[in-house]
Amino acid sequence: MVEGCIVPSEVSRLRDHPDLRIARRASTLARLAQVISERKVNTGLRRALLAQAVRLQDLAERRLAQAPLVDDGDSSDDNSDDSPEESPDKGEPG
Repeated sequence: MVEGCIVPSEVSRLRDHPDLRIARRASTLARLAQVISERKVNTGLRRALLAQAVRLQDLAERRLAQAPLVDDGDSSDDNSDDSPEESPDKGEPG
């Protein structure tokens, strides 16, 4: 049997990055959910949606387990420190 590589190793290495795999799976899940919301579908498509959701959860759980522990001093992930603060006189001439 002849074995070969269809996808070049560089492309494969980039596509196999865990964060990109999560992003692609989430995109697939979103597109599938949109199709389901727009049409009358059978149970098979709903099963496919569930399968994609389970796969996304599995990828996310594995990625979280691989993530380094970083103590940022805040247990919430709302990124409130990243948004600029609004000044109280915003919109007033001055």
